Amino acid sequence: MNPEISIVIPMRNEAAYIGDTLANFRSVLDKSMLSHEIVVVDGASTDGSTDRCELADTVILEREEDRSSIARARNIGAAHSSGTLLFHTDADVRLDAGLDFFEHVMKIFGDPEVAAVSGKIIPYPWSSRRLDRAWHAIGNYIIRRSHRTGVYFSRGEFQIVRASVFESLGGYDESITVGEDWDLFRRIAKCGTIRYEPELFVYHSPRRFVACGYGSTLLTYLREFACLLIFKRSYLKEWKVVR
Repeated sequence: MNPEISIVIPMRNEAAYIGDTLANFRSVLDKSMLSHEIVVVDGASTDGSTDRCELADTVILEREEDRSSIARARNIGAAHSSGTLLFHTDADVRLDAGLDFFEHVMKIFGDPEVAAVSGKIIPYPWSSRRLDRAWHAIGNYIIRRSHRTGVYFSRGEFQIVRASVFESLGGYDESITVGEDWDLFRRIAKCGTIRYEPELFVYHSPRRFVACGYGSTLLTYLREFACLLIFKRSYLKEWKVVR
């Protein structure tokens, strides 16, 4: 019997995060009593990340020459998953252990019209600055408003999709360097209902924003969005790794 949900996590040189992330997800999943699996796709890590993946059910090793985009890693993880739902997330994401996260998710997907679900992205409360919290609140507001206007912005830290819908659309577009998450939701919206649930949230490290600056990162996202919208391709050839 297939698990009810598969957690798909791409990673590359995430030794500082992946162990705690897997322990967190495993704890919350076990509490929920859902049948589940955790699939990690390693993009040729060199920092011992795979040694910290004992709690994953499956670890897929990509060769350096096979890496092309995070979209490809997510698709590989999905191809090796068997859950009815696919939870695409990142190696630095955590859930609040005190919330009935997955119970809420399954209740939403009890509606057969729902094809995908997302929610808020919050910086780690134990290490974030006021600036981090303020910028993320703005970002979450923009994403929520986009769902009301039919644009369907989304972020790869938190995308839960019916596997049948994901497969029917061919998964993520592997030619996209940045914005594969928004592109997926844009296509899903044409064939099913997408729910943005403000009561649901995940924590993540704001490391990219801290390293690159919020203004610079926002401009990068806007440029990539414009290129996808107008030229149907990414501007960037490679997404800079921040660790």
